[in-house]
Amino acid sequence: MKLIYLAFFFVFINASAQTEELLGAIRGNPKEYKETFYKAKKTKTGFIKGEFLYEKVYVKDSNNEFVEYSEFPSEEKDSKKNIYNKDNQKIESIFYDDEGKVVGKTKFVYLNKNLIEEKFYREEKYEKFIKYDYENDLLVKKTEAYLEDDGSINSSWTYSYEYDANKNIIKETYLNGIQNDVYTYKYNEKNFPTEIYGKITLNHDKEPRLYNKSVYQKYDDYNWTGVYFQDINSDNKIEINYIEREFKY
Repeated sequence: MKLIYLAFFFVFINASAQTEELLGAIRGNPKEYKETFYKAKKTKTGFIKGEFLYEKVYVKDSNNEFVEYSEFPSEEKDSKKNIYNKDNQKIESIFYDDEGKVVGKTKFVYLNKNLIEEKFYREEKYEKFIKYDYENDLLVKKTEAYLEDDGSINSSWTYSYEYDANKNIIKETYLNGIQNDVYTYKYNEKNFPTEIYGKITLNHDKEPRLYNKSVYQKYDDYNWTGVYFQDINSDNKIEINYIEREFKY
C-alpha cells in the first residue's frame, strides 16, 4: 500500500510539472498575458467548456521573466535576482524572503550555448541537480536528482526526448524506477501543438494507462490561445479544464 501511495504521489507531482511546462511555453515576446480557467466535460464529439473557475495575469518582473501578478514584488525589494555572464547567460538566481534574507539559490552551468546543469540550494544546503545531454544542439536526455544530507542521491528521474524533422518534440519518456511515463506530441503545419497524450505505467501495471491529454483549439500568430486539458488530480480522479490565453504584444 505504501508503494502505491508513493507512486501516485510521483504521478501527481510529475503531471503538475508537465502542466506548468505546457502553459509556460511563451513566444513572440508579449508584454503580459492572462490565463482563464474553466471547467469542461467530455462529449461524444469532443469537449464542451463549462463554468468559469479563475484567472491569472502574468507580467514581467525586473529580471524580464513572467511572474503571476499577485506575486509581483514590491518596488522596495525583489523576491529574486538573476546574475548573468558576459554572454548574457543566466548563471545564478538568488531568492529572498519578505525580509530580504537569502532563502535559496539556483546555479546554471553551460557548455558553449547549451545549459548542461542546474544546481539547487535551500539557503546553503545543496538539495537537487538537473543535468542535460544534447545531440546536434537538441536536448536528448535530462537527469533530475534529489540529494540526502551526505550528498548521496535520494530519488531521481530520467527524461529522454525524440524529435521530428522540424525539431519539434514528438516523444518524451520519464523513468524513476517506480513508474514509466510517455508523452506523445502532434503538430499542425505551422508547428503548433494540436494534441499531447500522456500515458503512465506503474510497476504493477500490465499495460500503460492514459492519464493526461491536451487538445489544442485556438492559436494567434505566436502561441496557442485555447486548450482542453484532461488530467488526474490529487484524489486520483479525472479532471477536465478549458484554458484560454490572451496576450498583449
